[in-house]
Amino acid sequence: MAKMKLALIGRVFGRLTVIESAGTDKKYKTSLWKCVCSCDGTTVVSGKALMRGGTRSCGCLRKEVSSHATHRQTNTPEYVVWKGMKARCLNPKHKSWKEYGENGVTVCKRWLNSFEAFISDLGKRPSPKHSLGRVLDRGNYEPENTFWMTLAEQALSRKNNNSLLKWAAA
Repeated sequence: MAKMKLALIGRVFGRLTVIESAGTDKKYKTSLWKCVCSCDGTTVVSGKALMRGGTRSCGCLRKEVSSHATHRQTNTPEYVVWKGMKARCLNPKHKSWKEYGENGVTVCKRWLNSFEAFISDLGKRPSPKHSLGRVLDRGNYEPENTFWMTLAEQALSRKNNNSLLKWAAA
């Protein structure tokens, strides 16, 4: 049993990292673990809940999910774009990960967990012809570097557009 206890310390389950044993739940006869969450919160969780995947955060994940659902914009084109932006930068399984996340492109902290902040900074998409673009197709997704652009504007902003690079450097 002691080896099992030590084996969980340092393991990551969702947003939780097990930091130490927290005793035993006598009623349910299961081990308890003190965990630190990626949001810096702490919680005590049963080993069974960790191993089953039933507990993935200190409670912050539930709050985030419910706050995203309450803005009532999950079916808007802007919300779909926001989710796609994050997936390109954060999810190694996304089809565009190699061009974004693997190359170090990130999403600013303000937008990472707040669709409302994203919309507040960029506004609504001007038209269906607009999509998300970055200045000179470089840098991170952040308010100073991200705009709604048409396909023509994005073509001008590509990394390999030497005339625009020369103009921007001047």
